[in-house]
Amino acid sequence: RILIARPLVHVAVFTGEFLFALYKGLEIDFYEEAFQPARLAKYTDENKVQVFGCTPTLMYHLSRHLQGKSLESIVISGERLTESVVCILKEKYPDKQFYNVYGLTENSPRVAALSPEDFFEKIGSVGKPIAHTKIKTERGELLVKSRSLMQGYIGEREKTEEKLKNGWLHTGDMVRLDEDGYLYILGRKDDMLIRSGMNIYPAEIESVA
Repeated sequence: RILIARPLVHVAVFTGEFLFALYKGLEIDFYEEAFQPARLAKYTDENKVQVFGCTPTLMYHLSRHLQGKSLESIVISGERLTESVVCILKEKYPDKQFYNVYGLTENSPRVAALSPEDFFEKIGSVGKPIAHTKIKTERGELLVKSRSLMQGYIGEREKTEEKLKNGWLHTGDMVRLDEDGYLYILGRKDDMLIRSGMNIYPAEIESVA
C-alpha cells in the first residue's frame, strides 16, 4: 500500500510513485490535505501505509509524529538530503528501507538511486546510475544519457539545443563522484558563488546550517 501525498504534476511523483504503483499492482492512497505533519503521520499509521515518497523536509517534520510501524520503504527525493536529517532517521527508524534518489524532469525523471544498504553509510549521496543510464562530468557539471531523455522543450529550439548536445543532457547540476563511484550533488551551476577564489554552492551552506 502506497501513500501519495504530493501533487501528480511533479514528474517524480507521477512516474516514480503513481505509475510505479499501477505497474506493481499496489493499493494507492491519495492524501490531498494541506500539509499538517501530525495529521499526515496519524493517517499513515492508522491506514498501515507500507510505501511512502517524500522530500527530506517533509520526512523531517513527519518524524516528530510518525511511528511508522507498518512502513517498509521510504523514497526520498526533491532536494538535498543533509547529514542531520539522516541521523534523525537512523535513530528513529533504523529498521526501515530508505532510498535517496535523484532525477530531473528532462529524464522522466530518475537518474540515480542510493539503495537501503548504503543509505546510512554514504550520507548525502544519491547513489549510482540506474539501469540503462549513463553519466559523465564536464567541468564539474553532470551530463546524462538514457532511454528516458526528453525529445526537447516544446516550441523552444534554442533552449533544447543548449540542454541536449550529441545525445547528452546537460543537467546544470554540479556534482562529484567519490572513490567508489557514488554520486553527490553539490548544487546548481547557475547558483555557484565565488569567494576568495573558492566555488561555494548554497546547498553546502544549507547542509551546515
